[in-house]
Amino acid sequence: MNLMLPLIESFGISDIGTTRANNEDIWAELPDDHFYVLADGMGGHLAGEVAAKESVLHLCDALERFLRQHPHPSIPALKAHLRQGFTEANAWIRSLASKHPDLSGMGTTLCCLLVLGKELIYANIGDSRIYRFRNQLERLTQDHSLREELLAQGELTEQTAADFPRKNILTRALGISSTIEPDIHQTKVQPGDIYFLCSDGLHDALADRQMETILRQTPSIKQAAIELVEAAKNAGGTDNITILIVKIAP
Repeated sequence: MNLMLPLIESFGISDIGTTRANNEDIWAELPDDHFYVLADGMGGHLAGEVAAKESVLHLCDALERFLRQHPHPSIPALKAHLRQGFTEANAWIRSLASKHPDLSGMGTTLCCLLVLGKELIYANIGDSRIYRFRNQLERLTQDHSLREELLAQGELTEQTAADFPRKNILTRALGISSTIEPDIHQTKVQPGDIYFLCSDGLHDALADRQMETILRQTPSIKQAAIELVEAAKNAGGTDNITILIVKIAP
């Protein structure tokens, strides 16, 4: 992508957590293109791992091909291609599940961000999140979960939502339906911005204020990522825990 891009530092880490037998989270990056992606799989034995890995690989391959063919893409064209990439990844996951009985019912969340000049394009489906830290922590994405819907409808409060027994039921994800609707947005980047993608193993274990405190007190994004994962494990950490941090140079 032959554009004047800001200098970007990134660091990702994934931990199996304290109780799981396998890790169904995966993250990847295309550093030359400033593209970052994370997925959290679900399904039977190993199926969640397959769904997450295949969706991430599919989206990275699709975006890389597009950027090689269109070195100066427009924002609308990139958004359209990301949407297409999500749709094709969904079809691929469903195709694999239909051909392999041991993969039946598999699915995955998927979230990504792309820095294009001074613009950041981000997309998500499921409950993996994207945050921005700019003086304070701000969640950029909305979870596609039953808990989030009930919160929006006023049937749950922030207090009761924390202990909601069906908090991990997703209303949107790759693999669960033949049609999908990812959320795709854009925002302006500023020097010094920190963005991070994370699985629910992190944001279910830590409140936003706890994550903000660690980011504020930690001098490097690598150390911040490590401390965030350790804090989530110390808070219980029963799920896989994954974070991918991206920092725009000051």
